[in-house]
Amino acid sequence: MNEDFLNLFPEEIRDSVRSLYRIVIERAVLRVYQDLDDEGRQELERVFISGTEEDQENYLNQTFPNLKDILLEETKKLLEELKK
Repeated sequence: MNEDFLNLFPEEIRDSVRSLYRIVIERAVLRVYQDLDDEGRQELERVFISGTEEDQENYLNQTFPNLKDILLEETKKLLEELKK
């Protein structure tokens, strides 16, 4: 997560924001992973095992042009779950 973005939040909730961000990212990656063929899954795994965070972000943005939409959907779902 971009530290400049994280610093916009009060220090006492930064850990919570970081955790929620990770949950959203994990859910989004799982969604796109499920839509890949075997070769695509192997490539995604390779990038996430050996690539830097920047490599991972670049791969996801290039491979999944609708990634921002997926992230938004997963964020909305998580917020609804938290309201319950």
